[in-house]
Amino acid sequence: MLLLKPNHLYKPNSTIKTRTMLVPLMELYSFQQEIIMREELAYGYALALDEEDIDTLAEVIAVASNDPQLSKLIDEIDIAFAYPQK
Repeated sequence: MLLLKPNHLYKPNSTIKTRTMLVPLMELYSFQQEIIMREELAYGYALALDEEDIDTLAEVIAVASNDPQLSKLIDEIDIAFAYPQK
């Protein structure tokens, strides 16, 4: 699974592909780019958990070790997977 890299988000005149659309980066502020990156990483983490993709899990956890907000999202995903609704 291909994950977004933080330095990908800061290339001028490029776009970022979200789950639903291509977004020109020059229209986004840096805090919006960070939110999109976290959401994509969290989504990739949830998919990797479901698919048992250890490499992707390790990659996201490595990024989350320096990002407390992403770490919190991962914690919430872990809880959701540990206690699925019936």
